[in-house]
Formats: sequence, structure tokens, C-alpha cells
Amino acid sequence: CKQYVTSRKIPTEYLKDLYYAENFAEFVHKHIQKDVGEEPRLIIPIMNRQNEMVGFQGRALDDNAVRYVTIKFDEDTKLCFGSERVNLRDMVYVMEGPLDALFIPNSVAILGMNHEIDSVLLGNSKPIYVLDNEPRNKHVVQQYHKLINTNKTVCIWPNSVSGKDVNDMVLKGRTPLEVKRLIDNNTYSGPEALIRFNQWKKV
Repeated sequence: CKQYVTSRKIPTEYLKDLYYAENFAEFVHKHIQKDVGEEPRLIIPIMNRQNEMVGFQGRALDDNAVRYVTIKFDEDTKLCFGSERVNLRDMVYVMEGPLDALFIPNSVAILGMNHEIDSVLLGNSKPIYVLDNEPRNKHVVQQYHKLINTNKTVCIWPNSVSGKDVNDMVLKGRTPLEVKRLIDNNTYSGPEALIRFNQWKKV
């Protein structure tokens, strides 16, 4: 697990917030009864605004077909990774994955990218949505289209950028600050977002 987080260049200040489960099923059953595999996984706790754990994600450390397994303690709870530390008075960045949110200051990840729950989790903030740089992924393209149609502010990655997500871009040599500047310089809404989106997508 240590080798995995080191290889992903996870910022050291967040390592204390991540855990390792040698047997994922055993770890899960300490909190809730759910049928999951027994493989080892990285544990990413998910807290609410009151800093109480409301669930967690288990990230596979190998080529497991199921990369992420999300556990909720209450099925009615809306999960937003990073909500306990985000400052809603400043610009909030909404990522697809929790690990991506560790690289950009004041970032969260809404698990499942269910954008109808914005007002519940993010208050009156007007966040920038930073989806994966996967123009051939139909699901990602659909999510972008939905966000733009509801007048959200989105980052549309330039076609010259390699890396499918924030973490991948860091692994390819960019610093987190460089990725943040890239996001800030390629943020759009309304008709301009739609034009940029149509130039970016490949499906």
C-alpha cells in the first residue's frame, strides 16, 4: 500500500488520512454488513461537514476489475469526499475521484457525480467541475453535457493535454500548481463551454 501511494505521488500531508486493509471484507464488516471481496485495498475515509465518517472507498491496489468500492453507512447519505475541510467561501473544485481532490486546494469529489445534490453538499458555492480528460468516454461526455446544459462552470481540457485525470497529469510531470493553473485557464460556462466541449469530445 505504501508503494502504491508513493507511486501515485499522493501529497504527503494527506497520507495520515489514508488507511490500508489487508482484508477488505473484514474491514467492511466492522462497520456494516455488505458482500465484498477479501482483497487488500487502500481505504479512503469519507467525512461529513462535522468531520464524522459517513462512509469510505476501497481502492484496489492491483488490476482488480472493480477499482473502487464505495461503502455508505446510511444509504440516504450523500457522499462528498473532502467536505470536512473545504472552504465554501472560496472557489471549490469538484473532481470525479477522491485521489484527484488531494492535489488541488479546496477540492472535493462528489461520489457518483450526482450533481443534483450540489445544494446539499456545497451550499451556495459556485464550483468548477473538473471531470476526467477522457473525450472518448461516453459516460464522461454525457456528464459534461449535463453540467453545461444546467449552466454549471466546467473545466474543458485543451486537446494538447495528456493525462486522463489530475493524478495522471502529475505522474506525467506537471506539478499540482501547474495543473491548477491549467484548470483555471480553461474554465467555461454557457455558450462558450458548449463550443469548447464540442471541440474536445471525440464521441
